[in-house]
Amino acid sequence: MTILSIIIVNYNTKDLLQQCLNSLFENWVSRSPASAPPTLRRSASDVWLPLSNSLEIIIIDNNSTDGSRKFLKKLNSKLPSRHPALSKERAGSSGDGKQTTMVAHPAEDAEPSATMSEDQHDNNVAIPDNIEIKTILNKTNLGFAKANNQGIKIARGKYILLLNSDTIAKRGALEKMAGYLEEHGDVAAVSPKLLNPNGSFQQRYYMRFPNLWQILFYHNIGLRWLTAFFPVRKMVFSQADRREPIAVDQLPGAALMARRTVWRKTGGLDEDYFFFFEDVDWSCRVKEMGLGKLMVVPAAEIIHFGGGSWQRWRKEERFSMYRRYFASFFLFLQKHHYPLWAYRLFLSLTLIDNALIQLLRGRLVRARVQGQLLLWLWHVGGRGGGR
Repeated sequence: MTILSIIIVNYNTKDLLQQCLNSLFENWVSRSPASAPPTLRRSASDVWLPLSNSLEIIIIDNNSTDGSRKFLKKLNSKLPSRHPALSKERAGSSGDGKQTTMVAHPAEDAEPSATMSEDQHDNNVAIPDNIEIKTILNKTNLGFAKANNQGIKIARGKYILLLNSDTIAKRGALEKMAGYLEEHGDVAAVSPKLLNPNGSFQQRYYMRFPNLWQILFYHNIGLRWLTAFFPVRKMVFSQADRREPIAVDQLPGAALMARRTVWRKTGGLDEDYFFFFEDVDWSCRVKEMGLGKLMVVPAAEIIHFGGGSWQRWRKEERFSMYRRYFASFFLFLQKHHYPLWAYRLFLSLTLIDNALIQLLRGRLVRARVQGQLLLWLWHVGGRGGGR
C-alpha cells in the first residue's frame, strides 16, 4: 500500500524543482533504522511514520518554457532502464479536452535495479530505488488549483501532500507529518513549520482567515510593522511559531498534507481560483464541513524560498500579479459570504495610503501600481471575480 503521494506543480521553476527533488531523494537514501524505525516512534515533540517503500511523486508541469519539460522527459527516460516493467508513454486527457502527457509509474512487481544512468548525473538528480514517479505535461497553464487536482485524482497514497517546487524538505519532515495524521484521527490535515533559507520562521504563510485587520495592518506598508507586536499580531496571524503542534485557521498550500479521504470529500481545490487563495478556500471548506482540525507540526521543517513561480511575474508585471491576488481574495470573500463593501472600503483606504508612501519614497512605478489597483477595485474588482 502506498502511504504517501507527493504532488508538485511546476511552472518555469526547473532549477528549484531539481533542488526540491534532490532533497526528497537524499532524505530517502539517507534513511537508517534509527531515522526510519519499523514502528511509530514517539517523543515529546514528534511522531514518525516510516514510509518504507511507499512513496510516489507526481509532477505536473503547466506548460513551462524554461527547460522544465525537457528535464522531466529526461527524468522519465531513465526509469525504464531501472524499472523494466514500465508502461510506454501514453496520451491522456486533463478532463477539459486539453491533452496531457502522462508517463506511467513502475509496476508493483517490478524488480528495480540499483544502477544509475549517465543522464542522472547530467541532470544532477539521482532517483532512489522504489520511488514511483509520474509526470503530467500540460499543453497550457491550467493554474495551480486545477493542476494539483490532476495529481490528486491519480494519487494512490493514504496521505496526499501538496508541495511547492521552491521547497527543501529537511530530514524526517515527511515522516513526522504523516505520523501525526496517523496518531490523531480528529485531524484532517497538517503542514510543517515553513522556514526562510536563513532558518527563520515564515510567519506570513500562517494567516488567520481574511479579516479587516489584515487589510488595515498587513497590506498597509506604513502600518505593517505593527504586526510584529501583540495584539495586532494575534489578529493577523495564527500563532504557529510554537514548539508543540497547534491548531490554526488555514494551512499553506506550499506544503499541505491531508488524508486521501479528506481530499475526496472536499473535491480537491476549487478550480475557480487560478492562482492564490485556493489553499485558504480549501481550509475554510474543511472547517465548514466539520472534517477535522488543521494543525501545524513544528517538528517537521521545510525550507520555503517563496514565490518560485510569481517572483519574476511580480518584477515584470507588478500590477497584473497584484490584480490576480486581489481578484482571488474577493472571490474568496464572495464564496464565504463576507461583506464585500467593507473590504472594498478598507482596501481603498490602504491603497491610497500605500500610493502616498511610495510617492514620498520616490518609487513612482510602485505608486502608479497602487493607483491602478484602486481604479481596478472600483471599476471591476471587489465583486468576486476570480480571473
